[in-house]
Amino acid sequence: MAVETEKIKKEVFDEMNAANALIYSIITFVVLTTIAMLCYPGGNFFDHSSIGYSFWENFYSDLGRYKTFSGGNKNISTFFFVIAVFQMSWYITYFFKAFISKVSKIDKHYSIQKLVRRSAYAYGVLLACTAITPYDRLLLGHALVANFSFVAMTFVAFGTAFLTYKIGFPKSYSFVFGLLGMLLVVYIYLLFTVRSLVPNANPYFHPTAQKIMVVCIISALVYLASGYKKFVDKY
Repeated sequence: MAVETEKIKKEVFDEMNAANALIYSIITFVVLTTIAMLCYPGGNFFDHSSIGYSFWENFYSDLGRYKTFSGGNKNISTFFFVIAVFQMSWYITYFFKAFISKVSKIDKHYSIQKLVRRSAYAYGVLLACTAITPYDRLLLGHALVANFSFVAMTFVAFGTAFLTYKIGFPKSYSFVFGLLGMLLVVYIYLLFTVRSLVPNANPYFHPTAQKIMVVCIISALVYLASGYKKFVDKY
């Protein structure tokens, strides 16, 4: 009996640790990318001579470039960006491993669980790859892993919306992730179709859309991790 109690305590500790780790990793991502932005020398796709990082005109990927648009050194911003992305991608996969393991004890929709787990793993790997494929050196590779990371997260979002509804989370969780999934579908459509329709005179469209989607994703993940902690306490 005592051994069983200790086993349950360890499981709860591991589950809580996975949720806390995800939350802290997202906070770390925000802090480190902010530092990377502050250290960014300047330049963007539309204006190579601009000074500093523009939140509305620069992509996140600009932080991971090997060189600035004018050929200057930007090792500091690249360093912070790579660390920020790598640590968050790892803890996203770590959290969803724990999340699906818990869900599988309550819910029998194993195909959906498998889809969410594999999509979360794919998202983590693809996200990490965006940091090690600077698009001034590996444009095609970077574009592929960046765009398909959003595709992977779309499956995560819709699957999580379904599972949180089925296992008894408050309905707000399925609503948030269902909405996230729909926003991602729209964003992916824009990525693959509207890019050529937006004139170069408007440099804000895609960088701004990207920022909005990243904020939506990390906000939803923090919300899920916070709710998961309450769920673990209950079950």
